[in-house]
Amino acid sequence: MKKKSQLMKIWALAAAAAAVTSCEITDDATHVDNNAIEFSVAAAEGDGGRPLTRAPQYGSKPIMMTADDGGDTLYLHTSVESNLTAVTADEAPKTRGVPVTTTNFKKVCQDFGVTAYTQDAHTLYMADEKVSTESGGIWSPDGGVRYWPEGDAKLDFYAHAPYEFSGSDNITIGDDNTMSFSYAVPTDNGEDAVAQPDVMLAYTACGRDDTDGKGTVPLKFAHALAGVKFVAKDIAGCTINSITLKGLYGKGDCTFTPRTAEGSTLSGTFAWTGLDDKKDFTQNYNVTLDDQQTGQQQITDKNPATTFMMIPQALDGATVEINLTTTNTQQPHTLTGKLAIGNLTEWEAGNIYTYEISTESINWKYVFEVTPTISLPLGGTSSTYNVKSYRYRRENPLVKEPVAWSVNDGGIRGTETQYGSSDDRKDPIPEGAIKDVIETFTRKGEGGGDVYENGTSYPIVVERTDMHTTYEGDKQLKDPARMKGTPENPYDLSTEGGAEPRTTANCYVVGGAGTYKLPLVYGNAIVDEKKNSGAYSDSHFVDYKGRHITDPWIKNSGGTPHDCALVWSDGFYMFKDVHLSDDGDYLVFTLDQEYMQQANAILAVRDANGTIMWSWHIWVIERDINATTTVDDYWDANKTYQIMSCNLGWVDEKWVYYNPRDLYFTFTQDKSGNTDDLHVSQAGAKFD
Repeated sequence: MKKKSQLMKIWALAAAAAAVTSCEITDDATHVDNNAIEFSVAAAEGDGGRPLTRAPQYGSKPIMMTADDGGDTLYLHTSVESNLTAVTADEAPKTRGVPVTTTNFKKVCQDFGVTAYTQDAHTLYMADEKVSTESGGIWSPDGGVRYWPEGDAKLDFYAHAPYEFSGSDNITIGDDNTMSFSYAVPTDNGEDAVAQPDVMLAYTACGRDDTDGKGTVPLKFAHALAGVKFVAKDIAGCTINSITLKGLYGKGDCTFTPRTAEGSTLSGTFAWTGLDDKKDFTQNYNVTLDDQQTGQQQITDKNPATTFMMIPQALDGATVEINLTTTNTQQPHTLTGKLAIGNLTEWEAGNIYTYEISTESINWKYVFEVTPTISLPLGGTSSTYNVKSYRYRRENPLVKEPVAWSVNDGGIRGTETQYGSSDDRKDPIPEGAIKDVIETFTRKGEGGGDVYENGTSYPIVVERTDMHTTYEGDKQLKDPARMKGTPENPYDLSTEGGAEPRTTANCYVVGGAGTYKLPLVYGNAIVDEKKNSGAYSDSHFVDYKGRHITDPWIKNSGGTPHDCALVWSDGFYMFKDVHLSDDGDYLVFTLDQEYMQQANAILAVRDANGTIMWSWHIWVIERDINATTTVDDYWDANKTYQIMSCNLGWVDEKWVYYNPRDLYFTFTQDKSGNTDDLHVSQAGAKFD
């Protein structure tokens, strides 16, 4: 192996003079100038000759970085480019942290070291010569003029830049032209990136005749480290106080293997091994950023020296921590997240990795409010709920945006209290059944509204609560076999569904669910299809306006019916869709099978002013009222009477239960992930 040392440097001068007797190594000014060894430098583009993206190409999917307290998030995109970052013209001298390019090599590096061996004899010709003198792009060794060997002898040149860096004193040159060294990433109490140089190595093999005719050796430096930069996009107005790279290796062994071809030099590859000493690296920035939704703002490039120069390595477990303070609120935030993003799992030598940050949750204050509770009274089925969903810039509250929201299937659940059970237990409503319970409900919205602060209101309609009783006869009333009539063909109570001649009444008895109709006739004014004038012709019988009734049909005697309505019932929810028939001759109503029980009701027909013109009693009972009982006259044994088995309007003793129901809706706001809940309670009841 070929090793550098100060002793070898002294020996090299003597050995070179003895081995190449035809070339006198002196600083004699009378020597032919064009035989002097001089250097030109260039920074390699990329690593290993692999083509890299020149312009940033940020990934399409951000990676969310969550703060320690889980409250704020930071979004990251990344781009990869070759180390070609330009340095500004006013860059301060001796600033090692700036990425080095061909154009800024002199300003940033200022010097480099060169070692040379004779290619045939492998003898040391130049030993770690410091080169810092530059004029017109041509560099000369500081220790005096060095001359080419006479003839066509060729030299192997090994260079490193800058001349001094952590590891520059232990560079080992291998027989296969490799260059190896051990390296420790510098740190400097919060100025770590500034302290980190862009370490570069170069190799070339040439003789005097292979150069530009002036003896100038071309050195094409390759970058041994990976650069890490930061920019901002869609960020709150803030000051970036510091950025810390955490959990990264700070020491390692590097081997540079140049790739050569006859007559030319190509960039080589770097292999890093023996990585050790995981630690954190912090750079103070104090960079102020404007509140901005579009466009990009520089963080690192406001002072290129703050580019981190890190050992290439896998990024497993490595994170970045960004400390900032918002401008208006002066609120500090510390955000952290993984450095591995998508396909980016490691840093490679010669690349600059630019992370584009977006402080999404710091930029915006999210507003998400849903009506918390709706209490529906017994029998109530409808109401409205309100959703406020928008966001505004923390640093500029006048900037607002709507934010969409949704309620997923899993976000709806419910319970029903089983009244009448031993403990009034609450049973979960099965997922499939909830869809039947909820008739009208808006599951998603765009947010905002005409006035963001007022939100948007939506209707909600649910099924009525379930009813059951402790009387077995009520179950008979729910029997589908008892149903009569349909909405399209109602059952006519005055004709037994068309089976008997019309006979009207003031009270009709119903024994099952279904849709029924009754003619708008005054009481029992029609019997067996004939006018029963005795029921209304007496001067004491008058209509709702006090006028004598002259005809059985209300429309012929008392005026024009306008609509029909339920006046009263002791059977909740049973009577539905009470209305006037299209021809204006009938009152039509429906009895809901689910709520059937013994009950009484008053139905009425009204005029255009809403005044009741006439009413009827509806008696719902499962008993056969035609099954009469014979009784004797107490005073006259020759007389008997037929009476019903129960009194008119009879309801058996029982408990009636209307089960309470609770429905819970979880709303989720897009982007923020915030949730809010709506609780809809439907009142229940117990009746003796």
